[in-house]
Amino acid sequence: LFDRVPGLYGSGVIPMRFEEFKAGIKHLIVQEFFSREHIERFFSSHSATTADAVNSRIDFDRVFEHLTDAITESPMGGMLNMMGGRKALEPLKEPIINKLKGVVAELASGDGADGSDFTDGLVRQVEQIIDKRLAELTPKKVKEIVEEMIRKHLGWLVVWGGVFGGLIGLVVALLQGI
Repeated sequence: LFDRVPGLYGSGVIPMRFEEFKAGIKHLIVQEFFSREHIERFFSSHSATTADAVNSRIDFDRVFEHLTDAITESPMGGMLNMMGGRKALEPLKEPIINKLKGVVAELASGDGADGSDFTDGLVRQVEQIIDKRLAELTPKKVKEIVEEMIRKHLGWLVVWGGVFGGLIGLVVALLQGI
């Protein structure tokens, strides 16, 4: 997935299409959680006007859980599962929640209190947070994450793959010798 093997179709797909993967993740997050209509619906059902009141009404842990659910259920879920599944997203939980709290507080206390400006500003801020975090990811970093997750959680899979591969090779060699 990460390294290009000459003559092997589909090898190196992650580095070749990395920007598409990142764009897909961003689109999923913005469209599923932070679309204009979702934000407007949320704030229309809550009458909080101060930054603290807004932040106290938002269950950011739940937002992160729903974000994680959407990613695991999306076409990106397969790639995420190779990186350790939901556990691979846990290190992002605290930074994302802190950023969202800051954005909500900034927007709630700012000039965009009339609804549409507030919503537009919130969507722009969320997109900037997502863009900044995705820009930090590189194919090399994703490869390191996957390798670490494989070593940590799937080491037995590598061992059994070697055992069964050896047995299959042995059987094929014996059959060719007969």
